Amino acid sequence: MRKLLTLLTLISLALGVEVKPYGGVSFAFFSFNKTTALNLTNALLGIKTSQKDEVETTLNLLVGNHLLPTVYGSGVEPFNESAKVVWAFITLKKENLSLDLGLIPTNVGYELPENYENPNITYGGVWNSQPFIYKGIRLSYEFKSFTLYGEYNQDGGTNNFAGGIISKNLTLNLFSYPNMTLVDLVLSKETRRVDLALNLDYFSNKNYGLALYLIPKFGKVKLPLRLETFKDRTYTITLTPTYELSERFKLRAEFARSEVGSTLGLELSRKF
Repeated sequence: MRKLLTLLTLISLALGVEVKPYGGVSFAFFSFNKTTALNLTNALLGIKTSQKDEVETTLNLLVGNHLLPTVYGSGVEPFNESAKVVWAFITLKKENLSLDLGLIPTNVGYELPENYENPNITYGGVWNSQPFIYKGIRLSYEFKSFTLYGEYNQDGGTNNFAGGIISKNLTLNLFSYPNMTLVDLVLSKETRRVDLALNLDYFSNKNYGLALYLIPKFGKVKLPLRLETFKDRTYTITLTPTYELSERFKLRAEFARSEVGSTLGLELSRKF
C-alpha cells in the first residue's frame, strides 16, 4: 500500500493532478442458524483524481469486491467472486453546479456501500429494499446549507428518475421507477456522546420500512444499535459492540435477529 501511495504521489506531482487513494479490507466470521463461515467481506481500493481548472474535473474509481452481508444471514454464503468495478464516474463542477456521469452510488438511504463505514457489520432490511449502485447521470446544485439534485438512472435495467434535497441532518429523496415510487427520508444528529439516525422508506404500493440507529460512544468503544420494523409486522434487531484499535483498524462483534433467524458476527477491518 505504501508503494502505491508513493506511486500515486509521483504521478500527481508530474501531471499536476491531485490523487487521493481510499478503500479498505475486512474479514468476518459469521454464524447463522448453525451454519458458519469465514469470509473476506471487503477488498476495495479506490482513487479520486481532481484537476482544478475553470471547470473542475474529478474521476472517482472504486474496484474490488464486497460481500454485502445482510441481517437475514447472507454472511454465511460462499464468497468467491473476482474483482470488479464497483463504481466509476466523472464529476464536472463549476462553482455551485456539478454533474456526475457513469456508474454512480445512490443518494438513497443511511447505510453506505462500504460496510466498514457503517455502524453495523450487516446491512439492514430497509437497506435491502433500496437502490444501490447504477448507471446514471446526476445534476446537483449546492446552496449554503443544502444541496438539490436530480438524476436519470438505470437501476434494475429500467429507466428511472430521482431527485431530492441533502443537508447535514436531513435527506429527502424521491425515486421513481416505471411501476413504483419510493420516498426516502433520513434524519440524523451527531453529538459527543451519542449519534442518532432514522431512515424511513415509503413505497407507492403502501409498503414501508423504518430503521432507527442509536450509537452511544465511550471513547474508542461504540455500541451501535439498529431497530427496524416493516409493514408486514416483521422486525430486526442488531447490536454491534465496536472497538477502534486505531484510526484505521476496527474490531466489531455483532448479534442480529430477524424473523428468519439469528446471526453472530466478528469482523476486523482496516481502512486505507
